[in-house]
Amino acid sequence: MHNNILKKFSSVNSKLGLIVFLFLIWAILDHSLAYYTFLRWITCGLACYYAYLAYSFEPKGWFGAFIFIALLFNPIYPVKLNREIWAYIDFVTAIFFIVSILTLENSKGESKDENLGKDKPIDIDVINTRGNLKFKEKDYNGAILEYSKAIEINPDFEKAYHNRALAHNKLENYNEAIKDYNKLIEINPINETAYYNRGNAKRDLEDFKGAIIDYSKAIKINPNLALAYKYRGISRIRLQDNLDAIKDFSKALEINPNDETVYYSRGIVRIFFRDFDEAIQDFVKAVQINPNYDAAFKRINEAKRKLEFYDNFIKNHREEEYVGEMKDLFKFETEVNPYADAYYYNGMLKYELEDYLGAIEAFNKSIELKTICRELAYLNRGNARRSLGKYEDAMKDYDKVIERTPYTVEAYTNRGLLKNTLKDFSGAIDDFNKAVEIATFVASYKVKLEKTNEATDEIKKKVFR
Repeated sequence: MHNNILKKFSSVNSKLGLIVFLFLIWAILDHSLAYYTFLRWITCGLACYYAYLAYSFEPKGWFGAFIFIALLFNPIYPVKLNREIWAYIDFVTAIFFIVSILTLENSKGESKDENLGKDKPIDIDVINTRGNLKFKEKDYNGAILEYSKAIEINPDFEKAYHNRALAHNKLENYNEAIKDYNKLIEINPINETAYYNRGNAKRDLEDFKGAIIDYSKAIKINPNLALAYKYRGISRIRLQDNLDAIKDFSKALEINPNDETVYYSRGIVRIFFRDFDEAIQDFVKAVQINPNYDAAFKRINEAKRKLEFYDNFIKNHREEEYVGEMKDLFKFETEVNPYADAYYYNGMLKYELEDYLGAIEAFNKSIELKTICRELAYLNRGNARRSLGKYEDAMKDYDKVIERTPYTVEAYTNRGLLKNTLKDFSGAIDDFNKAVEIATFVASYKVKLEKTNEATDEIKKKVFR
């Protein structure tokens, strides 16, 4: 609208303004009353029209000046002044009209430049920057409005889609964020950041399979994207693909060896595999990078205690005095933290003592509390049920382990033994073959259970030295 007014103003200036200017200059000379009356009408009329056109201008001084001229020259209630004063007024008004013509013509030119500039990226960048400022102020809805304005001007403006998606993430509008990442990928199919961020949004929606696919695409484009390996590993943990999770964490650390959270995450998975000594080393490294990492400190003590438990369990689990010791440990752990893995260990103790019903009860509790040993609880509950002749229930447990952790050698081996007992020889052979196929991948996590306490204490000294 502003531009249209300027066009109208310019057109009027070029035709009428110049005419009125000439009449006002000519009025300095002596003329008849009819001439001056005519001059009042045309000057007042043009001033009123200019005031109407100038109403939307900034500053408002133009509007006020034209209203003043219209009142001064109005022919209905004429202002009475002597001839010398009117000659001066006519001259000044003529000059004012010329100045208005030049100024408003120049405004038109500037406005045209602004219109041209709206199609330039720099103007879109200004809008995007306004959005960024609102984002920093945590006005995420306001930021989204600014980014949307930029996108409306240029539907292929990648920065605005990226930033709007981040704002949607902050508001937990993950589906809207995914739509923006989809558009980004449509515009630029090799944008690894878009794939990575879309993976994060899918992970927030607990679409872990979809997240893994996006992280994998980001890694294919940029094999050195450490964060993609990190979060793909975390997503794999949620799908119980713990072995590949360790591989991802190791690759992330190869690229960026200073991310303490990756060491911590890998240590957690290694505890799951009962690889306690290497888990301790991961937690130690996390603490060395970040001395204030309290969770890693706690995990060092936890892993050390569990390593000692397994060493002693293997050596002494048949001795009566050790049974009492383990019961005390179980009581301590469950009182301190009812979600501890002590239920699982207590089940293992009872299983080794051939108290299969007691073992099943403990494994049930471990599964119910969703401890880190939950999958092992399914496996060993299956073993206890098989020992009691509850073959159907045992089969369900083995199937559950394989469903959740398809790389567990013991699950295939024990299910194969059960199938052999049930005279399903073909099924048993298939399971044994599968166990052999994946054994090489998990063997390294099963042969390190008898590390000495001396080695563990040495690792701990490195932290507290």
